Amino acid sequence: MRFNRIQEVEKYISRHETVTIADLIREFQVSTNTIRRDLKELQKQGKIDIIYGGATIHQNNGTQSASDPLSSYAERNVLHAREKERVAQAAAALIHDNDVIFIDTGTSTVPLIHYLAPDKHLTILTNSVYILYSCIDRPQLTVIGLPGTLKNKTASLVGSETERALDHYNSIDKVFMACSSYSLEGGACNSSPEESVIKRIVMKKSSTRCLLLDNSKMGRSSLLSFAAPDAFQYIITDQQPETLYREYFKQCGTTLLIAD
Repeated sequence: MRFNRIQEVEKYISRHETVTIADLIREFQVSTNTIRRDLKELQKQGKIDIIYGGATIHQNNGTQSASDPLSSYAERNVLHAREKERVAQAAAALIHDNDVIFIDTGTSTVPLIHYLAPDKHLTILTNSVYILYSCIDRPQLTVIGLPGTLKNKTASLVGSETERALDHYNSIDKVFMACSSYSLEGGACNSSPEESVIKRIVMKKSSTRCLLLDNSKMGRSSLLSFAAPDAFQYIITDQQPETLYREYFKQCGTTLLIAD
């Protein structure tokens, strides 16, 4: 029985890439000590890496370590790709002509550019390398790339330069954020400390905050929270979440958009 559970734990971690101990306890309905023993066994087998507060799938190519559990952009981009496209398309409908917007790094937000009407004039701030690249052939867009140090795994620019640059902007009409996970306990979470700092600053710059996430991220938590669960005016996802979430969004005035 324990052998079967350990196999299921491994599959769960592989599917979600990075998980917390709380995630595993809730999923498998076992004690903290039991989960810790299972994780130690999987670590001994070389299947996972144990990190503070949780575990991440082990990468044989050496590109992932316990101190940096985040998968590369390319690896994350192929996961739930169709759902992310639908979510981005739904989010693009919230953008109006002459808006000043911030588009976050992340595999959920980059497709937004593809769904902008060609005659729409916008000012876009971003620290995403892929967003900048996607805007090259769109002269109607005024694109402001934030300075910073390149973080390869997230294809983003981060660090003190990015933070200082954001301080110059007083108001952004809308921000479109991505996340590693979202839950009522942890809010919107991210696995990168450097990116989490940028996200927190950006969240303070706008009164209209939009979170894009595919359904696989709902009801999970990651190591770092960058926003409270009620911090968003819009949450855009691809499936109806559980009743608990729908009732919560209604209570706190968050508009839930389900991508068709």
